[in-house]
Amino acid sequence: FSIKIPNELVDRNLVFSNIGYESFEAGILSLKENENEIRLKPTIIIMEELVVREASNILRTALSRIPENYPINPELLTTFYREVIKKNNGYVDISQGVLEVFKLPIQKQGRDQIKINKGFRSKDYKAQDTLVFKLMGGPYTMLLLDIVKNPGHLLARDILEYYDYELSDILTLDGKRHFEISFKPKDKLLLYTGKIYIEEKTLAISEIKFGYADEVVKEAGKTLIKDKPRLAKLTPLQVSYEVKYREFKGRWYLYYAKNELKIKCNWRKKLFNSTFHSVSEMVITDRYLMGVQPFEKNEIAKSEMVFSEEAAKYYDGSFWENYTIIKPEDDIRDALEKIKVKKEKQ
Repeated sequence: FSIKIPNELVDRNLVFSNIGYESFEAGILSLKENENEIRLKPTIIIMEELVVREASNILRTALSRIPENYPINPELLTTFYREVIKKNNGYVDISQGVLEVFKLPIQKQGRDQIKINKGFRSKDYKAQDTLVFKLMGGPYTMLLLDIVKNPGHLLARDILEYYDYELSDILTLDGKRHFEISFKPKDKLLLYTGKIYIEEKTLAISEIKFGYADEVVKEAGKTLIKDKPRLAKLTPLQVSYEVKYREFKGRWYLYYAKNELKIKCNWRKKLFNSTFHSVSEMVITDRYLMGVQPFEKNEIAKSEMVFSEEAAKYYDGSFWENYTIIKPEDDIRDALEKIKVKKEKQ
């Protein structure tokens, strides 16, 4: 078969799936133009007895089980963070770093802390560029995407009645059976639409994919723009988020977070326009649960920082020379797993 993909979507992934086989996800840029051979692995799913309930009841029960399903003690995390910014079809800014995170448990109020250990930046803005795209507070945004801890206008119990929920699928993720619950707002005043994945046995929320609903993205997305040139008209085209958790010894821990933003820039009295597309991602690579202490005050990165500007201050040539630089089009989760395996073999 053949698939035609618009240029603005070439940095996305394709998922190949078939009943009776494990799904396979591939970056579009990693595929050849012709003669790709995709092999799917057969899988056997032994169906256990399943009681199907109404979607909103499943979600409410999942929320009630948060105290028993998620961490009760603070954690010290080692994370890999990356920001990639494209202008039209070219990469103009790539920043990445190794960060430490002091993370408070679900039930504890307060701000998580971030400390930058290593940083790297590559930028390609031209001297004539009149608009430079910057992301404020990037790594802290990833922590705010821990929706189980920060339910906001998405999972807060008093907001549930304003969404429509549907049990859209029952599927297997990471070897565990999950309910897939789709949701959309009943009222245009609410922003989000998306899917929530709930593990069937524990009723733990393991994954959430959501974004601004199509009918509100242009207007609501403007609240994300902090500053712009007077003659520039900025129109948000896409605002989407993703967060994943992994189970360890009966508790579910934050594992991955992603923020994707696409904005169109029109200049008054100018013929041409530009589209900026940014992707921010954080993967937890190590986790420490014992004897965890907050950072010293002078070590903590500011919540409003622009990470791309801070990254260069923490550049360590000897570190990055011996560390595999991850291509901007690569899935950082897969890349980090390959790096880990490579180091273990050395």
